[in-house]
Amino acid sequence: MGGTMIGSKQVLLASAAVLAMSGAAHALDSKSPYDTSAIELDSEAGATTFFNDDGPKARADEWLMLFELSGGGTAADASGGSGSEESVDFDDDGYPLIEGRASVSKQLGDSNWRGQADINGFATFTDRDAGDGESFSSGSGGEDNVQTYFGASAQVNYIAPDETYSIGVLGHVGSSNGGEDENAVIALGAVQGQWNADQFSIFGQAGGFTADDESEMDVMTDAYFVRGGVSYYPNDNARVRLDLQYAQGEENDSFGADVDAFTGSLRGDMAINDGPLRVFGEFRHTKVENDSSGDEYTDNTFLVGLSVALGTGGDAPSIRRTDILMPHDVPEVGLWTASTLEIAD
Repeated sequence: MGGTMIGSKQVLLASAAVLAMSGAAHALDSKSPYDTSAIELDSEAGATTFFNDDGPKARADEWLMLFELSGGGTAADASGGSGSEESVDFDDDGYPLIEGRASVSKQLGDSNWRGQADINGFATFTDRDAGDGESFSSGSGGEDNVQTYFGASAQVNYIAPDETYSIGVLGHVGSSNGGEDENAVIALGAVQGQWNADQFSIFGQAGGFTADDESEMDVMTDAYFVRGGVSYYPNDNARVRLDLQYAQGEENDSFGADVDAFTGSLRGDMAINDGPLRVFGEFRHTKVENDSSGDEYTDNTFLVGLSVALGTGGDAPSIRRTDILMPHDVPEVGLWTASTLEIAD
């Protein structure tokens, strides 16, 4: 009798151990975005060390989609250097600006690589009279002007199995249009990376671009750029991001003067009720300068907008989750080339 009871207890204990191990394996499998063999366990708490806290709905083989639309205003100023002051001076109190973006991301097969496609663009409307009835630009000075930019991108990123970092490449083509002679075609390439900590992400890009405009005016071309920034996440559905970008190139004309461009921005995002809809606001400062003539263009932009993030898991991916699997967008090449067309004399 005693032997039978002891044997029964041993069977029960063994069964419990098997069930516990099976449950732990299932939990790991449902949490892992790529390969459960790459996940380490905390010896005390039994917690996973990667950043995927969303469970099965955020597995890496899902599609992720992001749509953004924003509007606001820009206060712009352009001034000329020696010998060109009358041709470029203007000061706008402000003009409207609309921006948009659509992105889709997908895991490539069973690998740790993800492919991403993006389209982005903006449109502005401004009366660019110099204030004394004189034209500041040979293309459209003194007249109402619509300036638009539209671009398309493709990128591939490797995301580490524990999601602590990603590296990748990006290609972009775009068209800047405005005024009679202010149309340019842009091609850009970049390498990029991101490092993810507990509540922070640090990201960077570096590359180059060329631009060709119809009238061979002074559009910025044969340029390189560097970009770096940091995102802070108070929680998974809130973000504050600082983004700094710098580019140096030359004019697309016979003189080939050096042109410098700088853009800095501060943006905040928050999801509404932890759902797919998000609100955001952004302040952005841009300055473009011709080192030879001293001509420069500056603007300060304020934007407010809405974004929607969708995934195939049924529930909305968090802001944090979206940034891990879709870590990069296009630098402000459209703004830089449009600005150099503004100060073309």
